[in-house]
Amino acid sequence: KRQKIKQPIIEFNDFIKIYKSCDSDYYKLALLTLFIYGFRLGELLALKVEAFDFKNMYFETYQSVSFKSGSKRGYILVSPKTRKSDRLNKMSKNYAALIKKHIDYYSLKPSNFVFFRSLRKKSTPEHENTMRRHLETYCKAFNEDFHPHMLRTSIVTHLKEKGVSIDDIANYIGHETSKVTEDYYLKTSLEKE
Repeated sequence: KRQKIKQPIIEFNDFIKIYKSCDSDYYKLALLTLFIYGFRLGELLALKVEAFDFKNMYFETYQSVSFKSGSKRGYILVSPKTRKSDRLNKMSKNYAALIKKHIDYYSLKPSNFVFFRSLRKKSTPEHENTMRRHLETYCKAFNEDFHPHMLRTSIVTHLKEKGVSIDDIANYIGHETSKVTEDYYLKTSLEKE
């Protein structure tokens, strides 16, 4: 059997440094959303304005975007990875304010993607390679091995270390069972070690 390489996680202090060093509010919001909600990159890129309910302070994750060759548009919207991946995400007042500011600044319509291809193509999601490249630019200064999925792994670890049950964490990030969360996502932070 191959030995699994221990995947590093991003500590809270490092995330704060990464966030503060980011000079783009657009990518700051992307980083924050990936980290807080433990999203997969496809889930982040599929977020539409219409998913947000500011009255009840939640938003829904109900699709993912996949960039497949052969599609006329260059991407397809797919159902979430599992049944549990279709979920409601509570928003804090601060997070809701950031999203509202983003929507207003870019004059986004309900059918527009939150993270869009260009100012002229708000109805097309930003390409995953473009998003990944930008996020890596901000994060590699703090961790050379960075990739966006580390934010998902990191929040799982931090929640567990704060005493949140593994079942609640699995529901939070959209896993069908807590076994997947435990086996593939739960790491030990350097602080805990």
